[in-house]
Amino acid sequence: MFGRLLKSKFIKESFLLKKFFSYDFNKAFFFVIHNFTPIIKILDIKFFSLFPVPMKRGLTLLTKEPDMIEFINDNVNKKHIYYDVGANIGVFSLFVAKKIGAKCISFEPESSNYFFLNKNISINNLSSYITAFNIALHDKNETSFLFLKEDIFPGKSGNSFGDAINEEKERFSPKFQQGCLAMKLDDFVFLYKNPFPNHIKIDVDGNEDKVLNGMQKILKDRRLLTISVEVNQRKDLANDIHQLISESGFARSLKYFNEKYAESGVVNYFFIRND
Repeated sequence: MFGRLLKSKFIKESFLLKKFFSYDFNKAFFFVIHNFTPIIKILDIKFFSLFPVPMKRGLTLLTKEPDMIEFINDNVNKKHIYYDVGANIGVFSLFVAKKIGAKCISFEPESSNYFFLNKNISINNLSSYITAFNIALHDKNETSFLFLKEDIFPGKSGNSFGDAINEEKERFSPKFQQGCLAMKLDDFVFLYKNPFPNHIKIDVDGNEDKVLNGMQKILKDRRLLTISVEVNQRKDLANDIHQLISESGFARSLKYFNEKYAESGVVNYFFIRND
């Protein structure tokens, strides 16, 4: 529809674009797209805001998960490597890179979120600080599907890799299934020789146990200093996650608390190495 609009007589005769349409329509389209870049700025961090959900995520950088912001400020420094697992459009990756000055590796399997994540890295000139990978982290290496609760729409969450089961462990009917590659984090680090993480944030809407089971070697390595993971306290899986991380030499910190999240039952657990 947008292409038909651009080809319309009204647009072609506009003063701004007339000279571009006169010789090459494709260049004109490119010009329009690449110069219409709606951006909001929070704490000197720019967010590409062409759609409402990514815009809201940018606007609520400091207010949606203030516990995560405080945890990052208290524990991450510019010499550290931060892994953002389930990065979405990159809110925390951008904060870590821009405000802390640390290097970040971000993982986001959903295609439209991955585009926005990279766009945000680009407009902030952070490609030397943040590297994004379009893969799902899991307990085995495989190809399967990422099942989307809603159709492709940037900024949305609640998707599930491998099976259409939501964070409540209930089956849902996906609006779209996207082909996707999954990998164990242990293999990503040790087999493919990527930088070792000092901090890992995990927010994957119900697949947190799969991610943790695929990083057993990393969990036991003392170079990993903290783990933050979003858990559903209404499910037994929260206790399993707590036990798995605690047995690897971490203690849960109760200093960081998000009252709004607590009301929903889905909260961030923060762990600091204590062995």
